[in-house]
Order: sequence, then structure tokens, then C-alpha cells
Amino acid sequence: RPLDMDCVRPLDMDCVRPLDMDCVRPLDMDCVRQASFDDDVAQVIYADGFGNLVTGIRWKSLAEDETIEIKGHILPRARTFCDVDLGALFVYENAVGLAEISANCANAQKKLDIGLGAHVIITKV
Repeated sequence: RPLDMDCVRPLDMDCVRPLDMDCVRPLDMDCVRQASFDDDVAQVIYADGFGNLVTGIRWKSLAEDETIEIKGHILPRARTFCDVDLGALFVYENAVGLAEISANCANAQKKLDIGLGAHVIITKV
């Protein structure tokens, strides 16, 4: 199908401005990844609008007999949501390789009453 030229507009050069160097700040090297930093962060680092909780733990760092514990809940490992009962909490490997806490057809964040920064424990099962 040919490109609809009515939808293509030329670049408005009035909107293009040079970079204001006064806004550029030196990089704080204390915030940059360093060899002394842990590879995994045993905390909730992100919560999405559905109540799924992303941890800073790499899934591949969990042994086969390990899972996540949070607020006294030892979460079963699952591959997909349909592997657990409705409303059940579980942990799985998300699309970016991190351990994510979810609830099947429910909001894990509300069920656990936690937010960003909540600590998680890696535990043997």
C-alpha cells in the first residue's frame, strides 16, 4: 500500500532547539553500576497497574529448590498464571528475567498490602 502523504508532515524547524548545556550535569558515579554492587536486589523495585510486583532478583540466580518469601508468604513458583488457583499468589520469571510476584486474576500488591521497597527473602522449599 503506498504511503499516504497527507499523514506525513515536514519537520517543523521552529520546534528544534540546540541543547541547553546549563541543564547538563556531571554523572554521579556513586549511582552508576559498580563491581561492588550486588547483582540482585531483594526488594520490590516496580509495581504495575495490575498489582504485579517486580523484584530485583534475577530468576536465574534462584536455585531449583528456592523461591520467594514475602510477609510470611512462601510463594510457589509457576510458569504461567493458569498454573495456580484463582486468587493465589505465586512467583514467576517475567519477560526481562526477574522474579515477579503476582496473583492469578487478583492484585498481589493489594493482597500483600506492600509497595516499592518491600523486602523479600529467598528461601528453600
